[in-house]
Amino acid sequence: MNKNKTLIALLLLVAAVTLGIGYAAITQTLKINGTATARESASAFDVHFINATPDSTQITPSDENNQKEVSSTASVTSNNKIAEMSVTLTDVDDSQTCTFTVENTSLDGIQAIIKPSNVKITSDASGQIPFTSDYFTVTTNISSDITIPSTTGSNTDTFTVTVTLKKPYIDTSSEQNEPTHTENFYVILDAVSSR
Repeated sequence: MNKNKTLIALLLLVAAVTLGIGYAAITQTLKINGTATARESASAFDVHFINATPDSTQITPSDENNQKEVSSTASVTSNNKIAEMSVTLTDVDDSQTCTFTVENTSLDGIQAIIKPSNVKITSDASGQIPFTSDYFTVTTNISSDITIPSTTGSNTDTFTVTVTLKKPYIDTSSEQNEPTHTENFYVILDAVSSR
């Protein structure tokens, strides 16, 4: 009888321990405290220039046209974030329009938005000196937001920059060069993400 009591006591003890472990296993709660920070990766959003095309209508100086010159050049810098434009004009209202192609190679689904205020025309490649001139007016054809998707095949768009001579250039130096005026510009794009 003493053995039975000990066996029953031992079985009750094992049952109690098993119930305790089982209850602890199914009611255990894991709490994690901390702070999470998410940042957009530099490679996730990538919008850049892929092409710059000068105006197709250019006038070369000659004796017949009184040495009038209307010309432009356009190119993209090596980092593809800045485009360069140079314009030479002679008469008031002469103008040149250069076309710039922008590509969005962001991760699929991230659209790029180019607002009119996102295109800056500057006198330096660093973008620190806004372009101002008594001789030229500079305008873009961006009147409302341009949205460029990141899907392959439709991930480019274009815009133009037009430079017009608004005041005649008069050379007061002793050389008295022909009355042409050349100016260099930098076009800086600061697109924003749709996310």
